Amino acid sequence: MKKFLVLFLGFLTLTLGACKKNNDSSQIQNGPTSYDNLPSQAQQFISQHFPTASIASVVIDEGRYEVWLNNGTEIEFTMQGEWKEVDCHMTQVPNSIIPAKILEYVTAHYPNNFIVKIEKDYDGYDIELNNGLDLDFDYNGNLQEVSFK
Repeated sequence: MKKFLVLFLGFLTLTLGACKKNNDSSQIQNGPTSYDNLPSQAQQFISQHFPTASIASVVIDEGRYEVWLNNGTEIEFTMQGEWKEVDCHMTQVPNSIIPAKILEYVTAHYPNNFIVKIEKDYDGYDIELNNGLDLDFDYNGNLQEVSFK
């Protein structure tokens, strides 16, 4: 009987702990949200790099914020407000977002093209040009790979 009681209490403790963990992580709901709910770092990023654009929508999706601007730009932020991806589709990503060494490389080697997308990966930056060329750089701005999308 004593063993049964110990096992039951252990099971109960694990179950309650799992429920608490699920409730904590579910406080952030996927779905539409407002600009005001974005972390201040994300709001500052938008106002600094896209001062004339307005917000079309903000969505929380799988632990990240996805922001669409009225000019068609999509920006992905972490839940802390750090930008992860900026996709301007067919228009130019603002130079102020692009690390200087990468911008210098693209300007020197592809003078007739411009960057339409920049994404921070675990090992560097993934850059897409308006001609479909994909350039991978490390975090020091050194070219790692060139491919076509």
